[in-house]
Amino acid sequence: MWGQLVRVQDLSRVCPNCSSMLELKHRFVVPGGRFVEPYYWDTYFALEGVLRSGLHELATESIRNLLDLVTKHGFVPNGARVYYLSRSQPPLLALMVKLHYEFTHDASFVCEALPVLRREHDYWMDKHKVNVHVSNRVWELNRYFVDIDVPRPESYSDDYELARNVSSSDERRWTQVYADITAAAESGWDFSSRWVGEPDAPPERLLQTIRTRDVVPVDLNAILYQTEMAIAELAAVSNDPALAADFWRQAETRHEAIDAVMLDHESGLYFDYILSDQRQSRDFTAASLWPYWAFNATHSDQQTDSVFNYVNHILDSNPGGLPATLRTTGQQWDAPMAWPPQQYVAMQSALSTNHTHLAQRVAQMYVNSVFCA
Repeated sequence: MWGQLVRVQDLSRVCPNCSSMLELKHRFVVPGGRFVEPYYWDTYFALEGVLRSGLHELATESIRNLLDLVTKHGFVPNGARVYYLSRSQPPLLALMVKLHYEFTHDASFVCEALPVLRREHDYWMDKHKVNVHVSNRVWELNRYFVDIDVPRPESYSDDYELARNVSSSDERRWTQVYADITAAAESGWDFSSRWVGEPDAPPERLLQTIRTRDVVPVDLNAILYQTEMAIAELAAVSNDPALAADFWRQAETRHEAIDAVMLDHESGLYFDYILSDQRQSRDFTAASLWPYWAFNATHSDQQTDSVFNYVNHILDSNPGGLPATLRTTGQQWDAPMAWPPQQYVAMQSALSTNHTHLAQRVAQMYVNSVFCA
């Protein structure tokens, strides 16, 4: 199977001025047979399988490509194309290096990667940081944010038409649409009712209310918590206790901020935070479970039981798996779509809280959907 998804560039044929491909020196895994370039967050989930298949060198090469991109561009682009250089995707690179170490115990690779991981973390803290005022405190969290005033090159006509449907003449609104639609693409959830101001709008108008930069996403901040914990653990492997302590402190501060801003104590669910409304979104999405995996809460209490009973209830009416959201809008990251990364996170969240039967149910439903539908 992996042989069908592994690609390698012929660097002798890569023309900087006549190809949109970014140069990659090593082999990589594509997310599907029609692709010729790797995508950022897809690579993490591919590596879970690659490493479990014993293909350690392929995993090393895949990660090296991403490290090279950070070294050259300061971040990992959405995909290995020139037209993706305006945005990234969910930052899972540190988790890839940690996963690689867990399988290979290659400390030298950790030492090589660690400065690059710090540089990527700096990018997210510089470009995507936002202050949230809750409970008489200012909490520092992150959002998807792209500062761009033109349509995405790969979807130019779609973005151009969307902006003109929002306003026929207001160039300021056009710029806002371009930035928010590109930020939504950065999230990996392109597109979803998570990112709009009027989720109940008719499907043809839904994206006209796009406001991605107004949303503080729960999954992004859970990922950055995992990133900070991973860098701390990798720093310990590389015998840098000062760096490890620094990133542990950053992770602890983020954990506190996520709980303060995004946790609904009544339901136990985590929600996106809407900056302009100064409130949680209150819409359940598959992202709501990511903190239960990130925080590795290896216990089960009454509130946690309530959360996963609710997930079981959702699965009762969604035989294809846990849907991205509970809204049916026609967008591919809304119901009834059940994407593989979301099933993976749901399973990890359930396992972290000793809800093993739920993890097995999610896994079986996904296998049934893929192979038996």
